[in-house]
Amino acid sequence: MYSSFTLCPSGLRAGFRGARCVLLAGLLCGPASLLPAAPTADGLYATFVVKRGAVSVGEFSCKLEFTKVPRTVANFVGLAEGARPFVDFQSGHATRRPFYDGITFHRVVKLPTPFVIQGGSPKGDGSDGPGYTFRDEFNATLRHNKAGILSMANSGTNSNGSQFFVTLAATSWLDDVHSVFGEVVEGLSVVNSVQQGDVIERVTMVRNGAAALAFDAGAHGLPVVQEASPALAKTQSGFELNYVQPANAEFFVFHSDALTTWSRLPGKELEGVVPVIAPRDVSAVTAGKAMKFFNVARVQYPDAVFTPPSVVGKKLSLANTPGGLVSTLVFSLPTASTGTFVLTPNGGSPINGQVTSYLWDQEAYRSRFTAGISGLTYAGSPVTSANISIVFSSATSGTYGGSLSTLSDQAIPLAGTFSLSDLP
Repeated sequence: MYSSFTLCPSGLRAGFRGARCVLLAGLLCGPASLLPAAPTADGLYATFVVKRGAVSVGEFSCKLEFTKVPRTVANFVGLAEGARPFVDFQSGHATRRPFYDGITFHRVVKLPTPFVIQGGSPKGDGSDGPGYTFRDEFNATLRHNKAGILSMANSGTNSNGSQFFVTLAATSWLDDVHSVFGEVVEGLSVVNSVQQGDVIERVTMVRNGAAALAFDAGAHGLPVVQEASPALAKTQSGFELNYVQPANAEFFVFHSDALTTWSRLPGKELEGVVPVIAPRDVSAVTAGKAMKFFNVARVQYPDAVFTPPSVVGKKLSLANTPGGLVSTLVFSLPTASTGTFVLTPNGGSPINGQVTSYLWDQEAYRSRFTAGISGLTYAGSPVTSANISIVFSSATSGTYGGSLSTLSDQAIPLAGTFSLSDLP
């Protein structure tokens, strides 16, 4: 049986490069549009060279706002120039090389209206990044107010990594949701011509002026990626892997049979403010193997990681922003897969329901709580799931945003503050 939850929403929430020619060995080479002048004004610039198969699409240059959003620019510059290590999930190591070279624009949205071109995913499907995340960085003077704005793609608050996008039109609803860190100053026509699957052949930096030359991309509080130097030890039942596990660090364990291809062990290891020294049992992947190689990449975060690895035995209490359809929503999670909830609509009585399944995805600065639920209807349709992004400001509290989804694809927005406590 479903309890009734029939509420009426109040409404729906709703520069080009200068032309030039090049004289080479007495021959005039062109066309001019493919050989534009580099930016000459003071500033820090990123120039993207784009190809489609073996054919050049052209170049575009972005001025990077390193004085207004230094951390975001530092991350992009460090990855682009190969100065910043990242977790390479193919090689199973912490790697340092020009990150964006050879990566595609995996998402291009031009229809029904111009929107964005997006890149920065090594897999080319938008599902991955450099193996770490960092906090949002907003500046009131940097807005998505026109075509050519360079901004960070993310999957929620404080989930920046390597993916970026360039706007094809004004997109003001992205302001203070995605971190703007630059603007196209030359080659906007090239941006407009990019197609999905086009390849970033290379990204190069141009530094003009003393301030740009002095900008240090390694000095802005970003996560540090390095090898963890694991040691393999024999146990009575098989083998275990030992490595240093400091607080506020994330670990990726890789294994290989012959050093040619690497696989990642399932499960995420992210230690909070208190370090946990616990060997990793690797008996399952060593059984029956003549040889086995392991490597561990470690991401050391510069500030406290409050997100817990699980919410088993916890009560997750959500207090919605005033004016929404929901006043409070409390989940009780006694096991790793099921639980109960109590939802109180604004101006209504509490409704009890069941958590039929749930997932808790731990990240450095937030967690994602995805739950299947029953016992609730909205506008005549069963509510089937809760999808909530939870951002911790302490070990027990913070902010959240997300929605409840119905069987008929309706969404009930949720946003506000939360608290996490132990079940009685």
